[in-house]
Amino acid sequence: MGSRAMRQWLLQPLRQVEDINQRLDMVEIFVENPALREMLITDVLKRCSDMDRLNRKLQRRSLALKDTQAYLSFVSLIPAAINVLKTFKGQQSRLLADECVAPLEDISEHLSNLQVLIESTVDFSDRSATRMNASFDDELQELYDQLVQVQKGIDKEYRRVLSAYDWNDKQLKCEHHASYGYAFRVSRKEDRQLRSSKELITVGTAKDGVRFVSDKLSSLSDQYKKISDEYDRRQQDLKKKLVDTMASYLPVLDDAKEILAQLDVYTAWALVVKDSARRMVRPTLHQGDAQGPVLSLTNVRHPLVELRQPNFVPNSVQLTADANGLIITGPNMGGKSTYMRSVGIAVVLAQAGCFVPADAAALRVRDAVMCRIGATDHLAQGVSTFMVEMLESSAILTSATPQTLAIVDELGRGTSTYDGFGLAWAIAREVAEKIRATLLFSTHFHELTQLPAQCTQLRNAHFGAEVNEAQSALKFSYRLEPGPCERSYGIYVAALAHLPDEVVADAKKKAEEFESFEKNGAGVEMKRLSGDVAARIASYAKRIRELDGDATQQAQREEATKRLREEIQQDAAVTSVLV
Repeated sequence: MGSRAMRQWLLQPLRQVEDINQRLDMVEIFVENPALREMLITDVLKRCSDMDRLNRKLQRRSLALKDTQAYLSFVSLIPAAINVLKTFKGQQSRLLADECVAPLEDISEHLSNLQVLIESTVDFSDRSATRMNASFDDELQELYDQLVQVQKGIDKEYRRVLSAYDWNDKQLKCEHHASYGYAFRVSRKEDRQLRSSKELITVGTAKDGVRFVSDKLSSLSDQYKKISDEYDRRQQDLKKKLVDTMASYLPVLDDAKEILAQLDVYTAWALVVKDSARRMVRPTLHQGDAQGPVLSLTNVRHPLVELRQPNFVPNSVQLTADANGLIITGPNMGGKSTYMRSVGIAVVLAQAGCFVPADAAALRVRDAVMCRIGATDHLAQGVSTFMVEMLESSAILTSATPQTLAIVDELGRGTSTYDGFGLAWAIAREVAEKIRATLLFSTHFHELTQLPAQCTQLRNAHFGAEVNEAQSALKFSYRLEPGPCERSYGIYVAALAHLPDEVVADAKKKAEEFESFEKNGAGVEMKRLSGDVAARIASYAKRIRELDGDATQQAQREEATKRLREEIQQDAAVTSVLV
């Protein structure tokens, strides 16, 4: 029951500071009062049935008669919950009384009639078959009495056959069979008397023995079936009326279920805080227009990863209104994705009303956490990895606001390097500069680290690593450090994946060739020519802009553009660089 409420809270976190703080106050009550928490779990929550499922069955009028016992138990748990909660006398006792005790007392008063109804109409004495209480209805009572009389006749006939054929009660059984009704049964070893009897009629033989009837038992069995069918029809009519009456209590039952589900979540989150190997803190939140840090998390951790890795390295994030985003670089497996996920999870947990895995947490309330993480495709829908990236990026650009936390991980991997870099640059700039959303943007494009020089809302940060050149070994620091990552570690990560040595060596050689070419060859030539080429292009562009836009000068514009294109194409030095 609580799991559904928790899922809903995580999928739809709160957006008002007052509501969030109220949930945090409730969690704090159970964090600081273990005795209260344990009593509530042991005496109430562990004994509670899945009321979501039962209420849906009741709403559909498909409730089985045996399910009414779960409702009887649930109604009895409400006074128990009230008694447990009333034992709390701490600072937040008024909050607990207003949010839980008072509503439960009102609910308990309403449901007392439901308890009386179930107890008076349903007979739970036979654990194998829950049935309507015969004394509740005169017609049902009469049919029940007739069944009892027929049953007595069957028992009498059973004792007569025992005596007449010298069987004992271990050898001869009288049972109700789905096909034959009431019948006697003996094992195959004990059927000597049966073969010589003229009054006993064999009706079936199976591994468990031989079944047979007498004329008297057959008649009594027919009577029992007829009365039993009438009894079942009457019981179904009464059960329908009972279920219809119970359904009128659904609004109150839903309210009770909701309160107990919330208590289940509060105690579960309190247990998480108590059992956490590292510190979890209550976050401080403020609305978007209030003073305070945009996002401040000290030593934030990923709650699931640290369960598998006790030596998990925490990291911090400090973002303000003036510096509202990070461009994060670093080696593969260096911790970029885990870090960004940790921040996103912390924000969701905080706004859901849970403590966060960090040493300190202060943040602005978000209207959404929007993510572009992971490389996946949807082949069944004909959507490629790159299209998934673009669709998710489009959603961010369309829906994000200044109150949104946008998390983008390695955008542009599904297309060419140039297209990918251009898109990553444009999208990051749009989100940070125009939308002004809080942005965590990891990238493998080292050129993207130049963006903060043009976009003051962004800062560079990176995850470092130590390289042992002699052994081609790589040791990750998992520490977020300011500034861009100065080098690429892809070759070393490939070595960690145990690629053949000759493949790694060949890759390293080719990478060094490209780096040398860029630094010493084409890079120098580009620097030398860029000013001259830019001046010529600017000259033509200026002349084109001076042309009027009317139809009479359209031909002149096209001619000027054509001359510019031809002149550049005829310049061998410029053409070699452009190609």
